[in-house]
Amino acid sequence: MKKEDEEAVRRICTAHRWKVLTTAQIGIEVFPNMMLGALENSTKYGALRAVRKTPNGDWAVSAAGLDYLLAAKTENRVGVGVVLLYDTNGALFAMEDIETVMKHLQHVEPQFGKWGTQFYWINASFINASFMHASRGPMTNADDAEVF
Repeated sequence: MKKEDEEAVRRICTAHRWKVLTTAQIGIEVFPNMMLGALENSTKYGALRAVRKTPNGDWAVSAAGLDYLLAAKTENRVGVGVVLLYDTNGALFAMEDIETVMKHLQHVEPQFGKWGTQFYWINASFINASFMHASRGPMTNADDAEVF
């Protein structure tokens, strides 16, 4: 992430200048995350905000939210697109630009949540969080041959 973009995003976070984009405005559901927007010095910023549920846990990040934010960046609807990870107390924990996050997840299948939405579990390095011991490898979704 460019240093000047990171500094601008930190200023927006510190000043609480993000505006929440509603499901009706963006046409998708990103729950439990939030899609945020801000304008600074004629640059439009877009962010997907995820909050960690437990103090040492990983983050559930909406697949639709990531796709929406990447499309907004690619189509120049935002100048800067970032994923923001917050801790359980609401403090900013980490940030990364959307292109880098999607690069980390390019060979990972999203999982289905309780209400049918797809999401990724990511860690503070914005990579797929492993659900098993490293020696066994990460848990993945079943392929057609494994479905019963």
